Amino acid sequence: MLGETGIDELFSGQLIYPSGGIAQISSSFISPYHTHLEIIGTEGRLVLTRPFNALEEGRQMTFTSPQGDELEIPVPEVELYSGEVLDLNDAILDGTPTYLTLAETRDHVHTLLALYESAHTGKKISL
Repeated sequence: MLGETGIDELFSGQLIYPSGGIAQISSSFISPYHTHLEIIGTEGRLVLTRPFNALEEGRQMTFTSPQGDELEIPVPEVELYSGEVLDLNDAILDGTPTYLTLAETRDHVHTLLALYESAHTGKKISL
């Protein structure tokens, strides 16, 4: 949904993978503040609070088994994006391969463009 300024204020999308996996994403500048990451699989559910910002306020990662048992997983408090900076530093200075390959980065861009096209056309886009 575009706002008066032409900036996306609300977005949601669904990715369906050949393996049968499904990813649902949403973001908004107009909804009440809420940020978390949740992965649900056959062996349980993993929830991470504040995956992208406000790290100084603490994050929690919890794994819940199918039986309902919960395990708190420690999350190191690090500066946001420091891993990316260190990864690039190692690639430039030491010639170490980057964590994400160029092909993976291009795939991410293609996925984002397909989501954007789908949002504007209302049609399913296959990659």
